[in-house]
Amino acid sequence: MIRPVDAETIQDICRDVALDNYGFLYVNDHKEYIQTEYESAETGLRTAGTVSLSDIKQTLQDATGRNGFERRRNGVYYFNSFNSREGYRVSDELKSIFTYDFVVNKQTIESRFDIAPADVDFFASELANEDYIRRIAAGERAYYVSGPRLKDETSGDASVDSRLNEEAEHGTISHTDLERVIDVAATSDVIRFFEKNDFIADIDDEYVVKSALDDYAAHLANAVSEDSIEEFGDIGILPLSEFQQVIENEINDRFDVLKHLSHGDTSELLELVREHIAANNGLTVDRKLAIDSEQFEIYVTRRATQIRDDIESEQQPPSPSAYRDHGYPQIESIEVTDSQPVNQHLREHIKEKFDTLVNERFSVESDV
Repeated sequence: MIRPVDAETIQDICRDVALDNYGFLYVNDHKEYIQTEYESAETGLRTAGTVSLSDIKQTLQDATGRNGFERRRNGVYYFNSFNSREGYRVSDELKSIFTYDFVVNKQTIESRFDIAPADVDFFASELANEDYIRRIAAGERAYYVSGPRLKDETSGDASVDSRLNEEAEHGTISHTDLERVIDVAATSDVIRFFEKNDFIADIDDEYVVKSALDDYAAHLANAVSEDSIEEFGDIGILPLSEFQQVIENEINDRFDVLKHLSHGDTSELLELVREHIAANNGLTVDRKLAIDSEQFEIYVTRRATQIRDDIESEQQPPSPSAYRDHGYPQIESIEVTDSQPVNQHLREHIKEKFDTLVNERFSVESDV
């Protein structure tokens, strides 16, 4: 009696072979290994102890569509490994590739994954569907850059954003440097792809790297910070809208950049520049006002002290409330700008300082 082969054992062995080869199983190439593994496996007395090439092919044909195997063509099968524990091998190999090559072609994929030329287009499509790579069309040719899934992997970052960040200086990269790192025949196609997919923005012979926009904002902030801060003058307070316009004017005076950016990118960049200037110079910024805290405090103290001293030069009020009766009307008349939020904020702080100074007077008298 002819004993049947152990189909489940053959399938398990073939699956392991495919997973070791990034999902591809070339039956003719792997026949001897599969036979050896089958013969050393525990198949039981009721099943055949050896297996032929036709047995392997028949088992795989029976498994197609039901147990994860996809028949590519005669003797070639594919098993999707992306969601298995062995799936990390695909991402590790891609990270290794994109660590050195910004852009790759089909020949690179064929060579590095050791697959047949006939399977490259299929495998590249699988990688793209899984967000491991992104395809760049260049006429009849195709190039690939790393996809968003590589950025999300915990064992490293081989994403386009990461590579552009590496090459950028102060958040920008020159056209010459970008061509150098792309290093493929279809440079212009790749650059258009990067622009279209919002990785970079062309600002006249160089590019802002979108993922490094904060670095570029810091660079601009360092350049315009001193002149922007001078606009606060002796008072140390500006309407937020005016401060933002000052920053924009200072940038336009020095850099030919804003007119090349979209409205959204311009707004984001200006906000980041403002945040850097504020952080580097001790500014306080809210929805309406921008304040140079140190200069503002100096001005408030000076005005409050002046009002108190003027009162004392004419009379000696007997109580804090008497001081307020004389001082508050003067404070309420203070108007340093057409911006009422600025005037109101200034009055409130001068009142607080005035009260503190007056209370100190009576506290000293009480101690004496």
